[in-house]
Amino acid sequence: MASQEHPTWLTAFLADTRPPPELFAWSPANIQPKFDEGIDMGSSYNDEEYDRDSCVGPSTNSDQRIYIIGPGNIGRLYATHMARHPNALPITLVVHRKELLSQWAACEGVGLADLTTGKIFLNKRFTVEWWTETRPHYGPVKEVTDGKKLQNVFISTKAEAGLSEADRIRRYLGRCSSVVFAQNGVSKLWPPHGPLYISHRYPSGDTPTFSACVVSHGVASAGPFLSIHAAPADAYIGPVFWASDPESSGKQPLDDFFIRHIASTPLVNTKQVSSGEIWLLQLEKLVMNASINPLTALLRCKTGELFTSYDSSDPLTRVIDKLLWQIGLQSATKRPQSSEKADGKVLTANLESKAIHLWSQDF
Repeated sequence: MASQEHPTWLTAFLADTRPPPELFAWSPANIQPKFDEGIDMGSSYNDEEYDRDSCVGPSTNSDQRIYIIGPGNIGRLYATHMARHPNALPITLVVHRKELLSQWAACEGVGLADLTTGKIFLNKRFTVEWWTETRPHYGPVKEVTDGKKLQNVFISTKAEAGLSEADRIRRYLGRCSSVVFAQNGVSKLWPPHGPLYISHRYPSGDTPTFSACVVSHGVASAGPFLSIHAAPADAYIGPVFWASDPESSGKQPLDDFFIRHIASTPLVNTKQVSSGEIWLLQLEKLVMNASINPLTALLRCKTGELFTSYDSSDPLTRVIDKLLWQIGLQSATKRPQSSEKADGKVLTANLESKAIHLWSQDF
């Protein structure tokens, strides 16, 4: 009976009683044993388009190292600019396929093309690792963080994989850990399901801080380790779940070091907000994506092209106006039940079907 009251993802976690896995950190040295120079934090790639003047050398404080899990477009955006932080910390990019280690060895580093300034930022001052339960057959054998706890974790995988990635590394998470999810959708860790998951997976008094980062920047992929920052915007970061610290009962989640570090990272315009605000911002982003994505898919165009016309007689403008009107009307006349609030998939599906229906009426 109890399992029927939980969503499928939570039921699966609650039924899993296995200990967290031991993970090995593969590097390009495990693929090409003689290649170990281009990945060191002290090496870098420079050319005439690389903004060398504002690049700051990372701190040697390895205890505060940042781990970016899933360095896709959003991960590359933040990696590029966190490396340029006035108090830059060493950064490790955690890739999801072994083949990417070889690609990293052969490439010029993380590239971010900024269309606004016309600059291309290239940086190879990162460590790159692939985390797996498989022990390397050659090269150095190293456990993730040498078996210690991770402190600053930035998860920028696809939304559906985010919690699974965090769960896989829970052996290396504890009360000193700050985990930030930078993804679309609503976090699964909000009450009522989040606390159940956390109490099942972590011992009392050793719970990480979990936060969400809602990113509005438009970033597109141009190849492995290369992205285009096509539409600069802003982002918001705030806590989702935190445990009270018995040694510092007055400590607030907004005092979290990693949250403050991300909020002070240059050029990504990330604002620090409260827990309640980040919940609302996640819902707003979900509604926007659910309204816009079906239209861009139908028209096979980029998001920015939806808003190039201000003509009220334009069919596309009429569709968008109708969507906004109906969403506003529904929110004013019907208060969602708590289960509907937590189920982002239901909201997305309803809005997508409505967008397609309105589109077919006008065309």
